[in-house]
Amino acid sequence: MLYGADNAANQRLDHAAVVDFLTSTAGALCDHGVISSKDTDNLRLALSGIASSPSERSLLVELGMQNADFLALLTLRFGTVGVCLNLLRHTLRPPLEETTRILLNLGQSLIKKAELLFNRPFRVYRGAQCQRQILYSTVITDFAETLERASALLEAALQDLARMNPNDLAGANDADFALDEAIAQALGFRGLLRFTLPVQNETDAKQMIAQSLEMVAQAASQLSEQLAANTGEELAHDVLAACEGLMAECQRLNLLEFPRSDSLLVWEVRRRHLIGCISSLNLALTEVSRTSLTAIGPDLAQAVQPLPDSARRRLAYDLITTGVAPAKAAEAIQDLLAYLSVNKVAAHTLLPAELQRINAHLLPQTLESLKAFSADSALMTAASREKKQTMDRVVRLSKNFQDSAKRMAVSASLLMAILVLSGCGLKTRVSSDVPEMRPDVPFRIAAPSKSVDAGMPDREALGATQPGLEAPPHDRSTQIQP
Repeated sequence: MLYGADNAANQRLDHAAVVDFLTSTAGALCDHGVISSKDTDNLRLALSGIASSPSERSLLVELGMQNADFLALLTLRFGTVGVCLNLLRHTLRPPLEETTRILLNLGQSLIKKAELLFNRPFRVYRGAQCQRQILYSTVITDFAETLERASALLEAALQDLARMNPNDLAGANDADFALDEAIAQALGFRGLLRFTLPVQNETDAKQMIAQSLEMVAQAASQLSEQLAANTGEELAHDVLAACEGLMAECQRLNLLEFPRSDSLLVWEVRRRHLIGCISSLNLALTEVSRTSLTAIGPDLAQAVQPLPDSARRRLAYDLITTGVAPAKAAEAIQDLLAYLSVNKVAAHTLLPAELQRINAHLLPQTLESLKAFSADSALMTAASREKKQTMDRVVRLSKNFQDSAKRMAVSASLLMAILVLSGCGLKTRVSSDVPEMRPDVPFRIAAPSKSVDAGMPDREALGATQPGLEAPPHDRSTQIQP
């Protein structure tokens, strides 16, 4: 059984993918004379019979239970593991391409958010302490760069899975590998795999898939924690819940290991669980995308803006450069901030003459710096360097996401063209080897020479030519006169 949101739909999709794998392979073998058209017809009839009696078992398992000759041929050529691995690669490609599309769409949406919220401030917290203030667009761009790295890792896994395992015949020659290339082309693969150890490349690809999505889940989870500190926990709750679901699916994918046996049944059960796991990952990733985009965007303005710890350390550092001891400088800044908090006054209302009463080490420049930090807390006018760097990153990411989306579209178009041009011929009417004794009657569509009710002249002609048949006399009295 395939697990997912809609098991029946996943079952139908898997059946269609397996049929495509078998018929495309049969078409290439038939074109090279390995099997005949009768063998392809037998395969089609076997698949039609299986489809007419729905079962939760895989089509490949059903063919094995029927001792299908075509499956026996594939097993002899590629080995049981080779057939199952190639089918796994073929059926993993569509859901993984959907994963890449989800990541790219999320990345492009984040870039639009970063441009929209470019000048908004964002406060970074560690626990309950505000550490520093940065641009909101910088935080969003950081998340988008994580998606870029995850997409690159996922694309590398897809590139690895885009090659087919070659035949496993002893003494394979150039003709054998030429046939492998033809089969790979018919299936939409980009060539043959060169790894000698079985399952090594597939295991690496599975780990890269899990790692890429774990990166997304962790980055979205960290962003949601910061959003909770800036906007409240209502919106961040949904993001955290979605991230937990995505992380759980990643752990499930890591736990699904490839079988170590040659049992077709064991391999097919595991393959279908892997396909179901990727489908569940796509659902979880879609939920992370939806909740993250919903949470990013509200106004982050608060009634009272806390002074970031980075500003407090800057004030103390400036005092140290004037000759104040580090401990005394930290104590002076602490006294100043405590005075403002207890008396509930703003920094711009404080007079320089009051500094000496608060702490003897405070300087007028300290108060001017504090006023500048407080005034710029909502405008971010002093962040010109950060704005330039962030804008450069936004432009680069926007271009990269668009280029990746175009490559995916081109790749999908080429794959569709290959599958159409390398049609296997199994969808035509079944032909029979029994000679047809009936003569061929040509079929022609011609305009009728007489109307349907114009049979009377024919009967007259028939009576004139055949003895014993006479045409009835005309009764002119019954005819309608003009």
